[in-house]
Amino acid sequence: MNAILHDEPAEQPVEPAALNNIVRRCLEKRPDQRFQSAADLAFALRSLTPASSTITAAAIKASSRRRLPYRTAALAAATIVLAFLAGFFLRDRTLHRDPPDFQRVTFRRGLVTNARFTSDGRNIVYSANWDGAPGRVFLAIPGNPEARDLNLPPNSILLSVSSKDENAFLMGPYSKDGSGTLSRESISGGQMRPWLDGVIGAEWSPDGSTMAVYRVVNGRRRLEYPIGNVVLDDIKHVLLGMRVSPDGNNIVYGRFDRGNSVALDVVDKSGKIRTLGVVSGETPDIVDPALNWSPDGREIWFRSYDVKEWGTIYAVDMKGRKRIVTRLPGHVTVYDISRDGKVLLRTDTREIGILGVAPGETAERDLSCLDTAYLSGISIDGPTILATAVGESGGPKGSVYLRKMDGSAPIRVSDGAAIGFSPDGKWLSSYTALKDGSRRYVVSPTGAGEEREIRVPGLGGVNLVYGWSADDRSFFLHGPAKSDKSKMQNYVWNPDSGDLRPIGPEGVADDLPILSPDRHQILDVGPDGQWWIYPVDGGPSHPVNGLGRHDRVIGWRDDNRSIFISTHHDVNQTIPVSVLDLATGQQTPWKELRASRAVDEAFNLAITPDGRAWAYNFRVKLSDLYIATGLEPPR
Repeated sequence: MNAILHDEPAEQPVEPAALNNIVRRCLEKRPDQRFQSAADLAFALRSLTPASSTITAAAIKASSRRRLPYRTAALAAATIVLAFLAGFFLRDRTLHRDPPDFQRVTFRRGLVTNARFTSDGRNIVYSANWDGAPGRVFLAIPGNPEARDLNLPPNSILLSVSSKDENAFLMGPYSKDGSGTLSRESISGGQMRPWLDGVIGAEWSPDGSTMAVYRVVNGRRRLEYPIGNVVLDDIKHVLLGMRVSPDGNNIVYGRFDRGNSVALDVVDKSGKIRTLGVVSGETPDIVDPALNWSPDGREIWFRSYDVKEWGTIYAVDMKGRKRIVTRLPGHVTVYDISRDGKVLLRTDTREIGILGVAPGETAERDLSCLDTAYLSGISIDGPTILATAVGESGGPKGSVYLRKMDGSAPIRVSDGAAIGFSPDGKWLSSYTALKDGSRRYVVSPTGAGEEREIRVPGLGGVNLVYGWSADDRSFFLHGPAKSDKSKMQNYVWNPDSGDLRPIGPEGVADDLPILSPDRHQILDVGPDGQWWIYPVDGGPSHPVNGLGRHDRVIGWRDDNRSIFISTHHDVNQTIPVSVLDLATGQQTPWKELRASRAVDEAFNLAITPDGRAWAYNFRVKLSDLYIATGLEPPR
């Protein structure tokens, strides 16, 4: 078949020459150069001259004198005919594939949060937030615009549908890490049963007897399959999608590799890991990761993790070979593949913007930078915000933007991802991804001047600047511990003297610490998963008391003795803010921030220490669910 598709046939002249020409035309690789119909071929055969026919008859008599056995001749002829037909069939399949077909499933305004085919591949179960209402789980029959509400608890999120048509779903209250209570219920009805707490994600095994669960136990993330059998323990970074293989023997999952590049691994029930390789370059934003096995278990399908190609669907096989399945316009998410090859996917439009209030003002302004930008910081006196634009508008490496809170236009500073401001607002820190997966860390002027690359000997290339000393001569850095590069630690570094001094213990969270306004204390998540205060001068550290499991730390207040916190809810269209006294652990309500426009979610709040200015992100997303057929190209 490969020869038929790609190689020219060996020269074996047929007499007469006219017949030879007909045969060669039948074997042309390009369809437009072959006969376009059987009638055309018949006409060409009838056009052979009598002389040609005479010569052909003589050739046949000569052949008969060789006394070729009848069965051998018949077998040879049948083989030639089959090969000829196979060539036409394969070339037509390769070069004349029908375009994919897309059948729309949802017809309401809102966001689909997950979806799966039922066991027979005919119907669909999905969870969605429609028309601003709390999330619900629905059963849809393709071709019918209406879907049946399965009457699960509000804000439930579908996780998986078993081969026995049993739903696994997550219900609140949700923790700030996204975990909730894993529950189950039959699609046909029956008693809803809570199963496990602290679950982030779960997928049924093929026989529907057990599940793979990704959950938090004693503050540590781990993957279990089957439930109770730990295959991955103390997972440092969130899993970027996971799925059980059709044979039930393996789980594929995504993870960060070399910064924000993404790799795929396959782990079996014994915990043996096989890496399929890095499938994306450094990406500043991970959105809606989902992984799917092909029905035969030979490939994993996924929408690209790279922001520059959110419309590209890839497949990677067990040897790590990646291919493009299709490219679609816009942003897509692949949720499921049925046994007969239908693909369940979501298309969506989204806006991640910024709202804020400037010092001395009460009305919010829209401070968005392009269509998708995350707030990275606010200057200490409040007139300027720092943002990282991602997605197609931000470019493959992201873009750093400054914007005054008076409403003037945003200013692009550089490629990369922003981190924070210096105390005087004259410098900002950021990093840019390099082709080899490493990062280049810099501090850049907010006005005229040249950027400065930060390279600290002994930190293995991780030189993340999150703060400046009061005299601006030293930097506060977050990087790998000297004794164990797998653990993170905080440092203060003087580039003039080269002095590098650790702050606090090894093994703090791989996240941005928060420096106090007087530059004497650091707020960070310690090795035990709890918030701690670490004195810069090396004094005794102490835990932060009074935080609940749904509380988020926002930042210090200007008294250096209290902090702003917010409380996470299942629906976060507002941001309730309180003040936590670090000495007493007492919380006092401060404000409840309500967006001046309709939003699906408000998040990522930054407040100046004096409380006179603040800014936060908002998210608005709209989506539609489709069934796609004909996406599978030849392998």
